[in-house]
Amino acid sequence: MPIKVEDFSWSETEQMVFITVPLKGVKPAKADVYSNELYIKVNYPPFFFEADLYDAIDDSTSSATVGKGAVEFKLQKLNPGLWGKLQTGADKAALKKRREVAQEKSREKQELMLKDEKMRQTEQRREAVQKQMALDKAEQKKLDDLKEAEKRKASADIEAVEAAAGNASDPGPQSVSSPKATAVEVRGEASTAPVRKTSEIKVSFTARAFKTAARESKRGEEEEWLANQAAARKAVQEAKQFAKDLGVENDPLWLKDKGNEFFKKGDYKGAINAYTAGITLNSRMAPLFSNRAACHLKLDDFYAAANDCSKALSLLTPPVEENRKSRLIAFSRRSAALAGIGDFESAISDVRSALELDPNNEALRADLIELNKKRVQEDAR
Repeated sequence: MPIKVEDFSWSETEQMVFITVPLKGVKPAKADVYSNELYIKVNYPPFFFEADLYDAIDDSTSSATVGKGAVEFKLQKLNPGLWGKLQTGADKAALKKRREVAQEKSREKQELMLKDEKMRQTEQRREAVQKQMALDKAEQKKLDDLKEAEKRKASADIEAVEAAAGNASDPGPQSVSSPKATAVEVRGEASTAPVRKTSEIKVSFTARAFKTAARESKRGEEEEWLANQAAARKAVQEAKQFAKDLGVENDPLWLKDKGNEFFKKGDYKGAINAYTAGITLNSRMAPLFSNRAACHLKLDDFYAAANDCSKALSLLTPPVEENRKSRLIAFSRRSAALAGIGDFESAISDVRSALELDPNNEALRADLIELNKKRVQEDAR
């Protein structure tokens, strides 16, 4: 049975309350401190200390220090003045009600702080994106200015060459005593510069799959996109060959059933090939996408699973009773995929959508509770 500590000490000023609770040989790491504006508690088995404070404190500016054989509280009074005693003298029922109210206020305050912190982080990310956009814009302007300067320089060089060529072809009036002038007059011929021989310069460019100019900062993303496209093309070819080998190139329903068989046997890659082959024959069959998403989930390919579930949901329209179960499954699987990615907010939204289709589904209710816990833990980091 826990032992309540009574040999603590306390003192007060108009503004502050100071409490020292001995740890009685228990290691500081084992002490768990809780406080709200009307109640403080220290749990360090087999001992515990608690106090229902005489008046409210400002929990946000108060502190507790654990170490040197004791827990020292420095509590900021919410209403200045001397208490005269540390704890209120209310009966058990009143104390219970008082604690419940204080705990609820503390919980609401904590939720508000978490919400503010999340908004602050969102604003920081938004500012970071805007800053990066501004840097990209400035870099682009710098490149454009350099290009324009090079263009002007090239134009000036061309004009200078043309002007020099014009002067060479038109020598202007010369002295009669000049031997060159005399020769020109006698022969009746004009002096002209020799015509240059033409030639071709072959320029080759590296093949590029994108219409935009190549940028070093985007190179990784472009290579990843190309790799994904190549993998997708390979998967489709493998799926077509898979269907051809089985002699069912034109039967997506048979391929769906075959994929289900592979899935039950644990051959998830084989199932993906079967579903993909069916999709190449009929891309309007939502179960093919939903079932393939289940395979991706088994292989921890959460992004692919989420994309397939979204495709399935886009095909399950309009929402009617006949496709209610299929929509429920798609929402549930996409929720699992989004949770795997770490997008707990969207995962919770999908579970709620699934619960609207099956309000009495206990498994979905358990998933919702678990996702809310994970979201709170994520927000608290």
